[in-house]
Formats: sequence, C-alpha cells, structure tokens
Amino acid sequence: MSSQAEQFRKAVEDASLEFASLDSSASYVMLFVERTVDAIPSALYLSHFFVKRNLSFGLRFVDPLSSQPVTGDYAGAKLTLGCFDTLSESFSEAIEISSSSYCSAHSRLVLNPHLFGLNGVAVCSVPVLVHLLLKDWTDVPPVLIHMLAASSLASQQTIDVDKLAGFNAEMMASFVSEGRLRKVGGLKIPLSEGLELSEALSLTVEPFVPGVTGDRKGARSFVNQLIHRAQLKKSGGIIAGNEAALVSEWVSKLRAQAGFDSVSEQELVGSVIFSDSVPPELPYRSLVGMAHLVEALVSMGEYPLLFRMVYQNTEEVHEKMYATLLEYASQVSNGVKQVLQAQEYISEAQNAIHVLSPQGVNRQSAMRVAKTLSRHTVARGKPVMLVVTTDSTSYIAGATSRVDVSFDLGKIFATTARKYKGSGRGSSFASEAIIPSKFVEGFLDEVDLHLKS
Repeated sequence: MSSQAEQFRKAVEDASLEFASLDSSASYVMLFVERTVDAIPSALYLSHFFVKRNLSFGLRFVDPLSSQPVTGDYAGAKLTLGCFDTLSESFSEAIEISSSSYCSAHSRLVLNPHLFGLNGVAVCSVPVLVHLLLKDWTDVPPVLIHMLAASSLASQQTIDVDKLAGFNAEMMASFVSEGRLRKVGGLKIPLSEGLELSEALSLTVEPFVPGVTGDRKGARSFVNQLIHRAQLKKSGGIIAGNEAALVSEWVSKLRAQAGFDSVSEQELVGSVIFSDSVPPELPYRSLVGMAHLVEALVSMGEYPLLFRMVYQNTEEVHEKMYATLLEYASQVSNGVKQVLQAQEYISEAQNAIHVLSPQGVNRQSAMRVAKTLSRHTVARGKPVMLVVTTDSTSYIAGATSRVDVSFDLGKIFATTARKYKGSGRGSSFASEAIIPSKFVEGFLDEVDLHLKS
C-alpha cells in the first residue's frame, strides 16, 4: 500500500469516527451539496444516515458556478464556505459535499477527495469517500447502493466499469462480492433483461452512436440491419458472446463513418453489473443505465427524483425518470448534430477547439456534447471548449478525451474564471465555468496558454 493510500485511509478513519459520534442531541446540520453527478447521490446517502440517527438536518443544493449567496436564518455562527465561492449561511454545523479539484475549505467538514489527500476522481470519487466514511455506521437500501455505485461511475472520464481504478474499483468489487450488485458479461450499454436492444441503444450517450443515440426510429432501423444483414439472433435482454461482439463491431463502424473515433470490443463488451432492486424492464437496472440516468437527472435539474426513487419508488417516479432519460439523449444527439452540420460554429486555437453552441445546445446538455465532440475528428485530439452564450453571461464546458494529459482542466478553469470575474470548477478531464460574456475571448485565450504550459 502506498503512503498516500495509507494517509487517506487514516484520514477517513478519523472522519468516520467523528460521524459515528453524532447523535440526536447534535445541533442542526446543514448540508451544502454541489449539483453534480457524484455529489447529489452522496448527499442522499448522508441524508439516509442522518434519518437513521434521528439527526436534525437540512439540504441546500448549490450551483457550484453561482455567484449568488445562499440566504437563510439558521442559528449559529456565520462563515464563508471554501468550495462554493461567495456562499454564506447561518448554521450551527455545516458539511460541504463537492468534487472540484480546486477547493480550499474553511468549514469543518468538507467531503471532497482532494482535501483527503487524493488527487483526482479517478482515484476516489465523492460517493466512494462518503461510503468509506459511513459504511460501518448505517445500513443502506439496495437501490441506494446501486445509485451510489452508478454515480461513482458517472463521475469518471468514461462510463466503463472495467476502467475503474483505485478506491473506485475497490468499492465496486466489494458491492459485487457482498452480493449487493450482480456481475455478468455482455454489452456495456443501458440494457437489461426485459429491454429491447434498440431502446437501450437510443438511450446510450456514452459511447455516442450517430443516428441512433436519442433517436428511437434510427435505433430500430440499426437493429433491423443487424438482424437481416449481420444475422443478429437476439434483439433484447442480456446480449453477450459473439452477438455482443457483433453489435460492438457495427457500432464502431457507424462511429468511424461519422468521424468519431472507433470503439474497441473491450470498450463495449465486458463487465455488466445489475441491481435486482430495479425492475428488469427498466434500462437503469444495469449500472451503466443508472449512471446514464444520474447524469440525465442532474443535468436536466430533475435530481429530486433520485430521492423519490429511494423513498417512494412509485410507477409515476419511474415514468418521469424514463422520460427525462429519453429527453436528455435527444438533446445531446440534436446538439452534436447541429455542431457537426454547421462548421461555422467551430474554430481551432493552438491548444484547443472552440465551439460556439448552436441554438439547440443549452447548459443542460453542453458538457455531454463537449465530451462527445472531444472524441470526433473535429477535435484533432485537443480539448473542446463549448460556449453557451446568453445576453450577459456565458457558460463554458471544457472536455478532453485524452488520458495522458499533464494539465488539470478543473484548476485551469477555476483560476482563470476568477480572473475574469466568473467562477469555474471541475476535474482534470471535464470542467465548466460561467463568466461575463464580454470576457469570453480573453478567458479562452488564457486557458489556451495554460494548456500549452
């Protein structure tokens, strides 16, 4: 075990004992939670712990890029939170849940892997950190375990269980060995025992399938071709072996024809993990599907449905989640199409590709669109900076598909955005910022210089 890992485990052990000491006599606790794919399910896990302990607590879901202060009248000392710029609140105890790689904390408890001595979500995501802190002190419903594992997966550079590393891989392996999740082999898409292949492909944003993602009609046509021209025998349920390899081959060809990088068989066929807590006809019974769902709900602002799924789990909740998943895939698909069909949206800098978003791309889908474009020939192997402009401010999503980079987009965006009177955050491979629109050109130029150095 490395010294860094030893230090991390010791820090987690100390913090875990602090959580264990909380009881119903503790003061009111306020959770400040980044509205991100890894922080929100982590907050749900922590909320479950507080409920079981009869602790009084509140939740504030914070736009990590907002410059507006959070207001409230909770008793206690006022202090400035470190990971969320300009936020202040009256409370007796505060816990921040965040994942930004650029974070200096001032509150006593900050659940951010970077502040526990680890560098990057690829080593330890926020859900893994929270699980390590609380696993000895509370029982967790199976669906919440599924959600926690999926949010850890969704925080990574690619939604691929076989590429998990560090403590992320450890948590996943423990859930499988303990029987909380079930592992088989097959296609690594949002596919489950009771779902048609075409439906699963239409929901798949990672990897993006041109003419299929977000397009049910296109997905059905694609599967029909597989059946009639490639002799695919199974068009639904768990698809493994030679048939999974066949689907992978055709998906890779389709991507290559549209200018995207090809995907290897290992990227699409391998470990598939399921939770029996979700009905077999739903795409998010699989861990990949749940990761897609968490990303969609958080991106579309429908994350309260995750809480309802754990505590209500009604047919109405599932209908709303499924509809959001479909809408998200459609928005991503339309955004990618618009950018690639009109090359005037794209310009090349020395170290990055700049994309001025068309009308069909908004903040909800911008990050996934940027990630998708980073794997297209239009990116030329460079990071993609996608700009969504409103009248006075601009949202900028930055993404790179490379794994061998020496830069940290999160730190670059955070420091540069502050210089231009905005705010930025993120990880080494995917970051975002909001700045006044008049400073966009200067911001992009300076980011480009940082990427060079």
